Amino acid sequence: MNQYLEHEHHEPDAWHRHLSAEGMPQAEHGARVNPFVVGGALGIIGLATVGTIVAVALYFNSYSDRLKIERQEGPAAARMVSQDQRLAKLEWENALQAYSWIDTEAGTVGIPIDRAFELVMEQYGTE
Repeated sequence: MNQYLEHEHHEPDAWHRHLSAEGMPQAEHGARVNPFVVGGALGIIGLATVGTIVAVALYFNSYSDRLKIERQEGPAAARMVSQDQRLAKLEWENALQAYSWIDTEAGTVGIPIDRAFELVMEQYGTE
């Protein structure tokens, strides 16, 4: 028994036959490779790959750091900041709505903002 397949050689068809009227055959494409073009293309691909890897690593590190902080401090830290902001806003609103001493030695008094608007309108509204 023969372990190799028998190979039959047929006559080439018309597509493989070339006539002298066709002229000289064309040179094969890519027979001469410009190493600078190939090197430049590989360099660009390499830089793009390294840039992508660095960008993904930076994103991952920032994301994991934020996640660690959130897990360690918990969402209560964010609520505490907003609670501090709410307390500060409440203090500012109370200061705007109440009478207070600005400078006791000079006799300067702070008045509620609504009353200040009324006084300004009375003063400049008649002119």
